[in-house]
Amino acid sequence: MVPQQMPELRYDLLLHFHGGEAVRKLVAPADLGVAIATVDAGQSSSAYGKALSDPQVIPALLTRVDEVFAPAKRRNLIISSWSAGYAAVREILRQQPTLAQAVVVLDGVHASYTDDGSTLRPSDVSPFSALAKRARAEEALLVLTHSEIRPPGYASTKRVADYLLDQLGAQRRYAGLIAVQPGVRLKTHYAAGKLNVFGYTGSDRHAHCVQLSLLPELLKTHILPHVAAR
Repeated sequence: MVPQQMPELRYDLLLHFHGGEAVRKLVAPADLGVAIATVDAGQSSSAYGKALSDPQVIPALLTRVDEVFAPAKRRNLIISSWSAGYAAVREILRQQPTLAQAVVVLDGVHASYTDDGSTLRPSDVSPFSALAKRARAEEALLVLTHSEIRPPGYASTKRVADYLLDQLGAQRRYAGLIAVQPGVRLKTHYAAGKLNVFGYTGSDRHAHCVQLSLLPELLKTHILPHVAAR
């Protein structure tokens, strides 16, 4: 999807993974002035990991988008994901850690455990850990959200967020249980540099789906003002 008015010189692109149709319905009416490209590769994180394993995939996709806007040039790339789409973001961070000017991950960073059953597998979290460190140092921009869902057999999004903050020696603050939607409240928040981690209540499918609806406001408040200033 393109903005209502095609840019003449430069444009900003939101590249989103998982839940593409919902994202178009959520973000386009907000009229944020960004082009939207979405990728749906399946229902599992492994499907996204496989789809993005070839390092030529993203450059080819971005070239196709750039052709649509030519002669205008791409100014900022914002990558976002929801749920299983985080695995695509992880592959991009492994291949080109500085490709995007901003990253938003909505209730999606999971990790496997090592053989001891409690330690997070380093390769699953290291790309996000590196990005979080860069964001706190204001060298990147990262917004991470999570629910309180506890999946069986692998680390929850809350557990991974806790790990990332532990790596930074950081602590969240209580956010006052601000209502977002019925049954879902903003419970905790960590902000430093250009890193924001939001923790929400809710441990069911509804709470998980609500996370996707947060994207327009997060873009408007925490992403676009920073990338526009570049």
